[in-house]
This record gives sequence, structure tokens and C-alpha cells, in this order.
Amino acid sequence: VKDGKAEIIVRVSELNAENVNALRAAGFEVLTEMASSNAVVGKIAVEKLAALAELDAVTFISAQNR
Repeated sequence: VKDGKAEIIVRVSELNAENVNALRAAGFEVLTEMASSNAVVGKIAVEKLAALAELDAVTFISAQNR
């Protein structure tokens, strides 16, 4: 967590524009998309993390390790 935002990887059921837009609408800042693993890397405010996890398309969330 840096400046109140968590850097995370979000796996989704299908990596498509609709699901990526839903992530953005939940406050997720997309940094890169990984089509081979149906995942998106980005940042989100810590207080919005629980709402992100509730999205139907989200199947897994993990920390982005650098």
C-alpha cells in the first residue's frame, strides 16, 4: 500500500471491455492487462477494495509483488 492505494492483481472470469469497465467504475486504476491469465494489474484505494471483490466478474485478488 502506497499513498492509501493497494497495488493488486485482479483475475476476472473473462478479460473483456465490459469487465474492465466494471473494475474502473469501482475505482480500480488499470495499469496493464494480462490476457493470457484473464488478469488486470492496477491500483485501488484501500477503502474500495471490498466493493471490488463483490463484483461478479472478479474471481481472485492478490497483492502485486515487485
